[in-house]
Amino acid sequence: MNLEGRVQVLARLTTGAPINLIPLLNKEKINLSTVEAITPAQVLVITAFDFESLLTKYPDFSRALLHSFADRLQKMTQLAAGLSLFSVKARLAQFLIDLGDDPGGPYGWTQDEIAAQIGTVRDVVGRILRKFEDQGLIKRDRHQILLLDRKGLNEITQ
Repeated sequence: MNLEGRVQVLARLTTGAPINLIPLLNKEKINLSTVEAITPAQVLVITAFDFESLLTKYPDFSRALLHSFADRLQKMTQLAAGLSLFSVKARLAQFLIDLGDDPGGPYGWTQDEIAAQIGTVRDVVGRILRKFEDQGLIKRDRHQILLLDRKGLNEITQ
């Protein structure tokens, strides 16, 4: 979050995902990110001493952690590329396509959350959604967005 309160979502984590590991692994012991649960969550807290012990005594733990970091690094690279190389319109179209492919359960998205996910502000999301609707690409029905023209949305992402 910047000083004006704008938020950029870096990741949405699921059950079993490690969080807040950066301070345990970097020299400065500083974490500049914030974690927020959007659903009820149970969190396992491991002390720095126990974490270090797990790393040294259990190679499978270390390997699993490395795989998790590699996955996150790949997603962060895709996020950086998306923010720097594609328009907000293209990012929103891709977000809608991705959401249609994997809705991720019963959780609904607000325009503020969509904006934070794709690196813009709520007003811009609302404006582009209206344009998509006027173009017949989507239909908004209460708290749902229905994809009507996936091919058209795909063309926008190019």
